[in-house]
Amino acid sequence: FNLSFFSPCRKMLIESKYMFSIVDFLKRARIQTFCQIHAIGILYHLSGEPEAIGQIAETDITTIILELLQKNMTQGIGRVLAALIVNVRLIVNVSVKTQEFY
Repeated sequence: FNLSFFSPCRKMLIESKYMFSIVDFLKRARIQTFCQIHAIGILYHLSGEPEAIGQIAETDITTIILELLQKNMTQGIGRVLAALIVNVRLIVNVSVKTQEFY
C-alpha cells in the first residue's frame, strides 16, 4: 500500500520535510532503481498538496527531473516524470508570482 495516496500521510510527510530527503536521494541515485521510481511517484503525490509549494520551490528538483527525463524517457518512469514536471512548473510559477508581491 502506497501511503502517499492517503492525504493525512502526505501532510505528515510534508510537515516532516521528507521531500528534501527524497530530492537528495534522487540527486545521488545514478541508475534507475525500484526505489527511485517510487520516490518520483511520492514526489508527484506531494507536489499536488498546497502545503508543499514552499518546500518544492526550495529544491533544485526541476533540474533533477529534467535530467532523469532525458535519461529515462524510453523506460517506465517517463510518464510519471512528465506529470511531475508539470506540477513542479506550476508550483515554481506560483512561487515566483507570490514573491513579486512582497
